[in-house]
Amino acid sequence: MRQKILTLALLASTLFIHSCKNKDKKTSKSSEIVVHMLSDADMILPYNSTSADATYQEQLVFQKLIDLNYETGEFTGIIAKDRPIITPINSGEFKGGMKIEYEIRPEAKWDNGSPITGYDVLFSFKCVLNPQTNNENIKPYYDWLGNAVVDSLNPKKITMYSKEKYILVEEYSGYWVLPEYIYDSAQIMRGFNIIDMNTSDKRTALKGNPVIQKFADNFNSEKFQREKGFVVGSGPYQLDKWITGQRTDFVRKDKWWGDSINPKPYGFEAYPTKIIHKVINDWNTASTAIKKGDIDCTKGIEYKIFTEFTKSDKVKETLKLETPSSNQYLYIGLNLSNPKLKDIKMREALAHIINRSQIINTLVYGLAEPVESMVHPSKDYYNKNLIPFEYNPEQSNKLLDEAGWKDTDEDGFRDKKINGVTTKLTLEYKYNSGNETRKNIGLMLKEEAKKVGIELNIVAKEFNVFLQDLDKHDFEIYCGAWVGDPTPEDPKQIWHTSSAVLGGSNYVSYGDKESDKMIEEIRAEIDDKKRNAIYLKFQEKVHRELPYIFLYAPKERMAFSKRFITKAYSARPGYVLAEWKLAQ
Repeated sequence: MRQKILTLALLASTLFIHSCKNKDKKTSKSSEIVVHMLSDADMILPYNSTSADATYQEQLVFQKLIDLNYETGEFTGIIAKDRPIITPINSGEFKGGMKIEYEIRPEAKWDNGSPITGYDVLFSFKCVLNPQTNNENIKPYYDWLGNAVVDSLNPKKITMYSKEKYILVEEYSGYWVLPEYIYDSAQIMRGFNIIDMNTSDKRTALKGNPVIQKFADNFNSEKFQREKGFVVGSGPYQLDKWITGQRTDFVRKDKWWGDSINPKPYGFEAYPTKIIHKVINDWNTASTAIKKGDIDCTKGIEYKIFTEFTKSDKVKETLKLETPSSNQYLYIGLNLSNPKLKDIKMREALAHIINRSQIINTLVYGLAEPVESMVHPSKDYYNKNLIPFEYNPEQSNKLLDEAGWKDTDEDGFRDKKINGVTTKLTLEYKYNSGNETRKNIGLMLKEEAKKVGIELNIVAKEFNVFLQDLDKHDFEIYCGAWVGDPTPEDPKQIWHTSSAVLGGSNYVSYGDKESDKMIEEIRAEIDDKKRNAIYLKFQEKVHRELPYIFLYAPKERMAFSKRFITKAYSARPGYVLAEWKLAQ
């Protein structure tokens, strides 16, 4: 499972589209692809980025030791020759853990011609474990890492040792590899071993180390997030241009190490000469461009527009419409640290004024199914026995009365004394601007809330500002989405109390000792049946305590240009742009 992105790990609704500037006009023989976004990616830097758009762009520039083969649903070697050899450790320092062995492909090279080695892998781990790097969202996925050692005779071989069993050890041992010569040219982090940073206590002790801080300040700097010549990986494309709020351009490398691999295994096709990500934060403008046929690939198309497309013969002449499962869910997050939302009855009252059937039927045109949990319904450990919070305004009124919210001044809205101060029951609903579905959910909720004496104010924020507000827990309620992969869920990033910090993804401040214990047991349980039983109990607890009001799992809405040979996948983002080649 890729780290959750809201995608981030909040998912911004994304649509790929071409601007109508003359200089960007494509011919039928052009292999250039243009991708539309509602907003900029937060950055192009693996490990530190948090938005889905960033991940999709990073896949063009950077590579992993292994990656998910969208065709088979299994991992396959990319920088590494193959999947790792994993064996249990029965004695010694890491008894009870696992030994993970990789060998890097002999052809694998960086852009400067130097070989990709185990030292680059070591460096990449240290980018995560450094206590001052801005990647709190990904750090929980590396709690297992006890040590990593490069073979003294063959630097293409690296062995990792896990302190314990971990369900995602293969995925995260084989994650993004960054070039040390670019991101740490002075080799500062070589002065620290993995074992120096492999527990939270050790990382905390290093926070005041000036060398650690010096590296982190450089690594976290803007140049490594968005500047040509500093955003560098081993993938087939390189960042050519980023104009904030307008576009991000990636061009095919003239000499890429993967071109020497023949025949081409999965992950080594790279046909387009240029891939442009274009920002258009307006659906009407996007719809007009779609209808003109200036599109190569669209994703997350607004539901009404997509439904219109399915009925248009003209649109279907040039575009192939796809609706695969998207492994995501939409929800309303409730800030449990807010005094107005601490009472479970208040949260239940909100759940009972949300008419999910109406949302699914009218706002998303039936292209979704209701969910009661953070687990996608397609997975065998989704808890089907959870009882939905049905739309019931009368029950909402009863719960608000029981929670002490009354309309004492008869202004139409409830109030209550909190810490001795009379507080009006006003809530702020935040969503990312440009997302019409989330806006309309807010408008529907506003009307329902008014009926039970709650004043709801709707606030739109540009996506990156929206993410920053969530990161700082600066919200009362918000509408968001998480997207995952077909692999097992590790709930720690979103649900563990240790993630309820600045930079963590537990935005709603959920959890206690019991939920933390369940999460830790899930992470360590390799047996599917035993792990699934814990998943079911964990879902019951979250459903009962209502930190999220779960809404629905949508189908993806994509359109691919018929100029290209294309495939749709359920794994995010639903396509692999690099494998697209001209149909003519």
